[in-house]
Amino acid sequence: MVLRQQTEPGDVAGAASQVLNAWMNGQRPNLQDWRTQCLNALETERMEVLESVVESLQRQDSVSSDRVRVAVRLLEHLAKAPAGWAQD
Repeated sequence: MVLRQQTEPGDVAGAASQVLNAWMNGQRPNLQDWRTQCLNALETERMEVLESVVESLQRQDSVSSDRVRVAVRLLEHLAKAPAGWAQD
């Protein structure tokens, strides 16, 4: 499943929520075409974590169930985090 920008550009929490929903519905999420250049430093770091989580979930067959569980926990955390924490 390729996620499209249904949330505001730079809304990592919204993207994480979409990824989590896709994962819970048995789909393999993909952030292709989602990342924007409009991210502040904190959101850039959060997006990089989100991208790593998505990569882990896409390779779920080759990683342990513990790592998949951690990836899902990270998604839950990123999905709940407020989008406007800090500004550059």
